[in-house]
Amino acid sequence: MEINIHNFNLTVKDKILIEDSSLLISGKKIQITGANGSGKTSLLKILYGYNKHYSGSILIDGQEINRLTKNYFSYIQQDQNLIDQMNISQNAYILNINYQKFLSYFNYLKPEIKLSKKICELSGGQKQALSIALGMAKESYCLLVDEPLNNLDSETQKKVIKLLNHDNRDQIIVSHLNDFKVDSSIKIYQREMVVL
Repeated sequence: MEINIHNFNLTVKDKILIEDSSLLISGKKIQITGANGSGKTSLLKILYGYNKHYSGSILIDGQEINRLTKNYFSYIQQDQNLIDQMNISQNAYILNINYQKFLSYFNYLKPEIKLSKKICELSGGQKQALSIALGMAKESYCLLVDEPLNNLDSETQKKVIKLLNHDNRDQIIVSHLNDFKVDSSIKIYQREMVVL
């Protein structure tokens, strides 16, 4: 995957996060790092199409990101917008995912949790594991992964790292940790994006 960003500007709530930044980076797995509030998650939301409040251009493999379909990406976010009063299985069924893959991922990450359990009964770590399983079960070319290890116990963290490291899709991972096998890294620092 090749990402070409040109004259990129990002402002969130009247705060300039990234200013007139350009870069060219390639790799199968790319990590984005930076301080809290630097714009890492906002950048993932732009790639996925959630946020259109930026200026400049972003091309992935030569295509403008607004021309890529939502099926191009699978977005594993920290807050998956699950329906609290529905159970795990019901939440999975209403999403556009491969249900059998979801079962495989979720049973690997959290075998002790029954699919009949309601979302409102899950802990933060259990919801995070569920979000990862749901995101990975979506058929896509590229995974956008936002802080996947937050709220997880150490055993589940190891399982998530193994799943992501062995997944063959392109990946853009936001993480403060260096536990993932990546080809390239971007650091957001002092309103600039820098290739490491």
